[in-house]
Amino acid sequence: MKDESKKLNSQAARAPRLVPRAPRLVPRAPSSVLRPPSPTIRPPISRSHTLTHSHARTLNTLRPPSSVLRPLLALLASLLLAGCGGTGSQNRGAAIKPGGAQLQHVRFRMSWIPSSEYAGIIAAVHEGFYKKHGIDCEIETGGPGFPPIQLVADGADQFGLAGGDTLLVARSRGIPVQAFATEFQTSPQVFFARKSSGITSPAQFPGHTVGIKVGKTAETMYRALIGKLHVDPKSVTEVPVTASLQPFYAGRVDVWPGFVFDEAADAEAHGIPINIIDPAKYGVVLYSDVIFTTDKMIRTRPALVRSFLAATQEGWKWASEHPADALKVVLSSYRGLDPKHEKIRLDGTLPRIVGVPAHPVKPIGRMDPAVWTKTYQMLASQHLLKSTFPVTQAYTLQFLK
Repeated sequence: MKDESKKLNSQAARAPRLVPRAPRLVPRAPSSVLRPPSPTIRPPISRSHTLTHSHARTLNTLRPPSSVLRPLLALLASLLLAGCGGTGSQNRGAAIKPGGAQLQHVRFRMSWIPSSEYAGIIAAVHEGFYKKHGIDCEIETGGPGFPPIQLVADGADQFGLAGGDTLLVARSRGIPVQAFATEFQTSPQVFFARKSSGITSPAQFPGHTVGIKVGKTAETMYRALIGKLHVDPKSVTEVPVTASLQPFYAGRVDVWPGFVFDEAADAEAHGIPINIIDPAKYGVVLYSDVIFTTDKMIRTRPALVRSFLAATQEGWKWASEHPADALKVVLSSYRGLDPKHEKIRLDGTLPRIVGVPAHPVKPIGRMDPAVWTKTYQMLASQHLLKSTFPVTQAYTLQFLK
């Protein structure tokens, strides 16, 4: 995640948004493909998953998979690959596993553009963990124009990352996708205000201006926060905001939503002391990045799903044990990333995925059914689910045992 709000009125209009792939770099990874969205990547200020309060408006791109699109996707993809001289499996030939067995090629869709937030996955490619498990993994960029749930549901990709809340909404709209692991154990989504404002709690939002990322997970968490603390939304001046922090820097917005290692870190880097308001402290919890695939993949190819997860877990374990090397892998695989900013990202990411030495996450990727239930109830209370369904249909724990 990070805004799929325009309704697509025809398949012809949809295809260009699903298929075109960005120019590729030749990575330093020996076995698989890491593909950034452009030769130069600017670290994003904002990184949130798309969700909506007016779900009919911003979730209209989440629809049941269409077999009609697939031939068109394949044709356009092949033309694009031929035109840009890509480094995909079509060009490098059949990948072979040590011992002579052919690797299973899969595409994995990130939820946003490449950064150290995905260090474990990038490392799993670079260090050969996917190859070790019989997989030729091709990493695809996420972000605007590349909705992971739609691309996986349509078969363009096999695995992806998306917000747990986004997946639940998709499921309520008949999209047959399931999470089989999570990355972040605790969401990095927070709200922050200048220390000079004295704002340290959502209970102090009344009388102040709060930035709202309309249709994002941040908005869902904000609504849940003020609901829990019985804050009248009419007492708050809610202002729609985008990625740019300029309104916060200029003092026009008192409270800003963002990731603790992105926007909050950026504000501090600009010399602005801030108070961080963590929704988790108030019982507002959800999984920000879940690893998911289709119901069909889980039903028909469980061994592949298990192998994919095992390799991903090994990548995150390696990154946690070799953070400096993991950072180098990310920076060498994708040009244009800011080393200082990526180190802040990685330092904030690792504890939320693998835990800390005194309290490690075992197994990496574990999921708590109670978190899924709370998220489902939160979405239902905000009337974001198009239909009701057993929450257990949205996730499986079978690969985490």
